[in-house]
Amino acid sequence: MADVSISSLPPGFPAVTDVLPYSNGTNTSKVQIQFLPVSWNSMTNKPTIPAAQIQSDWNQANTGSLDYIKNKPTIPTKTSDLTNDSGFINSSSNLLPRAWFLSYGTTIQSQFNVSSITYNGASGTTAYYYTITFTNPMPNTNYTFVGTVGRSSSRVGVVGSVSIAYTDNGAPPYTNYPSLKTVTQLQISSNLSSPFIHGVIFG
Repeated sequence: MADVSISSLPPGFPAVTDVLPYSNGTNTSKVQIQFLPVSWNSMTNKPTIPAAQIQSDWNQANTGSLDYIKNKPTIPTKTSDLTNDSGFINSSSNLLPRAWFLSYGTTIQSQFNVSSITYNGASGTTAYYYTITFTNPMPNTNYTFVGTVGRSSSRVGVVGSVSIAYTDNGAPPYTNYPSLKTVTQLQISSNLSSPFIHGVIFG
């Protein structure tokens, strides 16, 4: 910065020979103000002026660097790094399916948590039994099954029913109970043979 001199003072600024009036409320006198040239290099307690604007660098690891960012937040790289608040759906929530599948008879087309489907035989021509084996067990046996069935493409439009297979005890009060319902397997029955089965398990 250049030296400051009288000749560089802004317009209207008092010169060396200017005399300013002064009043203490009772008496009025004049005070002479003298301005002396000042050199920037001779000044003390000068502020530090950065050489140029600094662009922050997120990846800067040197804490002594001017472009280092302090107190950066940790950004999760996967959803498992996050913690759900209460009431949010997660993998253990009963609102999500425990398993689902689409099969043609015993041939699985797509699935989640279903390792195999086995045909167990028929009861006449109205009930065809299949056993679903889960890849990972259910937390308990209080789960439910929802499904639909349909014929193959050669019988388009034929829709049947599918449900958990139950066994009648054959005596009053004729209480029905699942023929096979464990944490690892579930038996279902369909009224169609070799059907397309869409099944979902909640619990």
